[in-house]
Amino acid sequence: MSLEYVGSAGLAFIVLFTVLLPLLALRSARRLRTHPMPPAVAVFRSVLVQQVLILGASLFVARAEWIPIYIAPDRWILSLTLSVVLTIGLVLVMRPMWRRAVARKDARIQLLIPRTSGERILWVAVSIAAGVAEEVAYRGVLWVTLERWIGSPVIAAMVASLAFGVAHALQGWRGVVVVTAVALGLHGLVRVTGSLLAPILVHVAYDIIAVFAYAALDRTRRDVGPDWPSPA
Repeated sequence: MSLEYVGSAGLAFIVLFTVLLPLLALRSARRLRTHPMPPAVAVFRSVLVQQVLILGASLFVARAEWIPIYIAPDRWILSLTLSVVLTIGLVLVMRPMWRRAVARKDARIQLLIPRTSGERILWVAVSIAAGVAEEVAYRGVLWVTLERWIGSPVIAAMVASLAFGVAHALQGWRGVVVVTAVALGLHGLVRVTGSLLAPILVHVAYDIIAVFAYAALDRTRRDVGPDWPSPA
């Protein structure tokens, strides 16, 4: 293992995204289990600020480490087609899990459901910010720095995906596994299309669809009341 291709900024980025942020996420997940849920608006605003900081740090390290950030693909039709196909596939696979989570009144899900027009607008902004910032960070800068450090793009993708999954520990361990698997698929999109556009589109679309689906399912549960089926 050689460090000659990774500078101090890249090493700091690796430590931040593979160690510190996952630990903070685990701490936040534990805190949520023992403390009252904060207001959704406060959570959304906090996440929005975090995404701005993540994007700023990523662009700084990309510049310092000479890492190109390719957003515009050479093959637009392929990128858009794969984005649509993967998004539809994720929604179809995840919808039963969404329904079960709402049925059991999962506190982590209730925290994310926007219930006012202001919260819905804020969530769309959060989704766009997360889609751009996290894809640039994890599928862009972190993947390249890990590959340069480890020497294997596959292992680098696996490490980056696991770090991304644990960073979503607020969704529970099942969520961590799912997010890690999805992250690996997004790395594959980058490898196939040669740009970050496809994973950004999938990320943004999925986040928006998932939370609005949670909101719709939650309204149905409230309307149906005791007849709503319990989770399997």
